[in-house]
Amino acid sequence: MPAICRFGVSLLLATLLAGCSSTSFLYNRLDTFIAWELDDYVDLTPTQADEMDRVIDDFMWWHRTQELPRYVALLDRVDRDLTQPVNADVLMDVEHSVESALNRLRDRMLTDMLAFGATLSPEQRLQFVETLQAQHTELSEERLARSEQRYREDLEDQLVDSLSDYLGRLTPVQREQVTQVVPAFHRLDGMWMEDRRVWLDRLHAIIDANEPNWPDLTREHALNFQATRSQGYREGFANNMQRLRELLVVVLNDRTERQDTKLRKKLARYRDSFAELAADGVVPVAAITTTGLVE
Repeated sequence: MPAICRFGVSLLLATLLAGCSSTSFLYNRLDTFIAWELDDYVDLTPTQADEMDRVIDDFMWWHRTQELPRYVALLDRVDRDLTQPVNADVLMDVEHSVESALNRLRDRMLTDMLAFGATLSPEQRLQFVETLQAQHTELSEERLARSEQRYREDLEDQLVDSLSDYLGRLTPVQREQVTQVVPAFHRLDGMWMEDRRVWLDRLHAIIDANEPNWPDLTREHALNFQATRSQGYREGFANNMQRLRELLVVVLNDRTERQDTKLRKKLARYRDSFAELAADGVVPVAAITTTGLVE
């Protein structure tokens, strides 16, 4: 599941964070990026690599034809919402749409990756999980080494950079609003790392046991990831989302005419890029001859 999330992040970065001129370029090469990503986790035979390419092609066709039109509709709705004062209910409605999109992405990737995982040897599957564990240990050491002050500084920089990417330079008042909200955020990286370590340890036990029903056990374990979060993390996450909504409501309703123009143009560029990519969707030959991957 962590690797699936990384694939999903790669996909969303390419489609949501790239500039308009490069969105199509990156999206059309995501099959290559995903293959490179997987290559970091497990050594594949030539036959397995060919099978992985087919799975990725089917996935990309599904995403282009089924998901991108939904992104277009969501951005159209956001553009309409911006004509009125923004409130928490509007933001939560967008959050729910994004969460639904991520869940569909997760479910599709999980199905595809488990099917492909059945073509791997037990040793290859174990190599995959052990690589995840090693990466998690490295990331934990890096993130948890930050002092409280450094953590707050990084958080403030991330908030400012994200807002500026869509609005342009923040006004002094908006900048001060970011500074004031940062102390109200709960630090979650330690709890997040511990929850994920426990989850990976359980995944390792499932894969190492190599029971005949390992795909079902893995699927259940992956889908239960959020349910196994600690109470402290749940409460902290809820607090942070509430603080973020409050900040967005204030900043968006206080945006200048110039910021509004930049925001709408940026969203419109994404919207048009997604619409163009969706319109270019073509069923690959491989998808016609496979079962279980194309509906």
